[in-house]
Amino acid sequence: MPYRNNTTFFSIPYMGVEDYLNEADEKKRADIIDSLLYISTYGCTNAILTDAIYTLSDITSDSCSLSISSANSVEFTSGENAGKYATFTAIISGALAYRTSDFKIENLEIGSVWYVYAIYSDSMKNNPSSVQVQAFSEEKTDSNYLLLATVNFSGSSPVLDDTTGKILYANLSQHTLLTSNPHGNTLSQTNLEVSRSLKIASFSVLPYVIMEVTLDGINPQTISSSTSGIIPEFVSLFTNGLAGVTAIISDGQVIISSSTSGTVKVKIEGTPVA
Repeated sequence: MPYRNNTTFFSIPYMGVEDYLNEADEKKRADIIDSLLYISTYGCTNAILTDAIYTLSDITSDSCSLSISSANSVEFTSGENAGKYATFTAIISGALAYRTSDFKIENLEIGSVWYVYAIYSDSMKNNPSSVQVQAFSEEKTDSNYLLLATVNFSGSSPVLDDTTGKILYANLSQHTLLTSNPHGNTLSQTNLEVSRSLKIASFSVLPYVIMEVTLDGINPQTISSSTSGIIPEFVSLFTNGLAGVTAIISDGQVIISSSTSGTVKVKIEGTPVA
């Protein structure tokens, strides 16, 4: 039989009166502690601890609802929620969050991709069940938002995605353990910002900037590293058919000359200015 007691915050099982040693609960406790230690090492303040069940409902030609229900994996054994199962449990901006009853996100209209987030508020510090869940037609990158599910209703019928882009605490330890390839064989990310350098196999990929330059056919134009944000190592030109255009790198600057007037584009590759 499972242990009859669980801690409120992380639902760590522990023995109660007349309980017997249970290997499954002991392993669950060890796994929770192990993963949470990795979360703290990783520095993560947002994660889903136990997830809900997500289903589409109330589907019409122009809207639908997202039903969020409990998987009955976390039962409250004491306090005002005793006997209830958490719909989901999570950490958002370092604070505990959970819902104690099933609920719906309604009126998800056709023509949008809807992102459903659990949202941090200061009230969660005293009342974790006060966490708000809301759908938005744009992605949120603020740490006060934790993604639960996505509903793509850009076509004729809604499509539910309750896996992509979610932060599950059980996965975070694997992320830190696989240091040689922590994101798996394929990384799919909407935006990837590289602050210094990027290397693919044995080849370095330099950051670059493309700038438009107007030439008068007489005076060279100089692009400093402070203007481009790049300490130049390579420069290439897109002349748009303009004749006699040259570009050189000198003393950390790019100098562009032309015997005729017109507009060209210059690609400057190198090291970002610190």
